[in-house]
Amino acid sequence: MFVRKVKVGDKMIGDDEPTFVIAEAGLNHNGDLKLALKLVDVVAECGTDAVKFQIFKADALCSKKDESYKLFKSLELPREFWEKIADFAEKHNIIFSASIFDEESADLLEDLCASFFKIAPGDLTYHQLLTYVVKKEAN
Repeated sequence: MFVRKVKVGDKMIGDDEPTFVIAEAGLNHNGDLKLALKLVDVVAECGTDAVKFQIFKADALCSKKDESYKLFKSLELPREFWEKIADFAEKHNIIFSASIFDEESADLLEDLCASFFKIAPGDLTYHQLLTYVVKKEAN
């Protein structure tokens, strides 16, 4: 029997390991740092292993003329908020990560020392982003 395992943060994932649970916080912070930190609190109280948000730049997702632009812009968090959220998660022994949608967001996630990158299913053919992230992992 072939046993596969991978280490994410300080947790092992694979055969004969406990279930690894990622809580999807996504955009549920509604652009509010206090709410984002509360989501991490709840994740910690529940005993999950990781919390995953979404990091993006509205300008990289859609045109300013797009009807979704205003919503995405309102949900975009500044770098200093992400730093606080990642630090808060670490203090609660929760692995922090995020779905990323562009190279700038990938750089930010790397700077935050995230244990893994999440690529959205819709971006599985976004070769430029995939190649960019894979090169980060190789270094």
